[in-house]
Amino acid sequence: GYFSVTTEVGAAEQKSFSLPDKSASFNLTVLRTEKSGDKTESYRQKVAVGLRQDSVGKWKVASVVWGEKLE
Repeated sequence: GYFSVTTEVGAAEQKSFSLPDKSASFNLTVLRTEKSGDKTESYRQKVAVGLRQDSVGKWKVASVVWGEKLE
């Protein structure tokens, strides 16, 4: 069957940012929409995202931790 997940960022909070360490982390609140067949469920959810800067200066996602569902 068909299943998809989309997210839209509703709010972002910078948790840390360090150029010397080439790292950053953010706490996000997203609107998550899950579709499975003809069913759709949407809810807000917390997400922790970690970024690392590579050797040519590009920022890349290093980690994503999905948190609790918010009511």
